[in-house]
Order: sequence, then structure tokens, then C-alpha cells
Amino acid sequence: MADMIVKTNRQFRSILNWWDLTEKEKREFDYFATVGVAVGEASFIRYKGSVYDLGEFQTTHGMPEFSPLKGWHAYRSDCFYAGVVVKFSRDQERVMCGTFYC
Repeated sequence: MADMIVKTNRQFRSILNWWDLTEKEKREFDYFATVGVAVGEASFIRYKGSVYDLGEFQTTHGMPEFSPLKGWHAYRSDCFYAGVVVKFSRDQERVMCGTFYC
């Protein structure tokens, strides 16, 4: 398997709620209406021109110690070999984002 690389600028960004999104961005998450999730409970981030639902990320808890994702709190795969990782600040109010790829 190829080595995995994680790129980040190590800057924290604010976690957004539903009301921080534009109308166009809200339409990207129309599944909230169909699954019955309260939009007030949802949280999002803007990263590299895209908006991500933090509820779609998977925890890195339990990953092997040698995993390049081990130092991150969660990840979201965009495809088999790339995706986005996040690390929450101590106060859980902001996240650091990165891109991983093989």
C-alpha cells in the first residue's frame, strides 16, 4: 500500500450551525428533512470551497497506532484514496482540517 499523506495548514476554523449556511448550501443537505434530524443539532465546516456535515465523519478511535490518521479525531473519505480529516479544539468550538491521500 502507498504511504498516506496528510496536508494541513494547522489553522482552526469555526464550527458552523444550520443558520450559518447559505440557502444554496442548505439545499445540499436536504436529507435532514427526510431522515427527521433536527437541523439545530447539525454542525458543519467550510473547507477548501466545500461545506461538510460533521455528522458524516467517522471517528479514528480504535485505529492502529501506526495509522497516519491516528492523531486526528475523525475522517470522511471522498473516494478510496483521499478525504478530509478533522481535529477538534480543546473547547470543541473549532476544528483543524486536513486533506489525506495515498
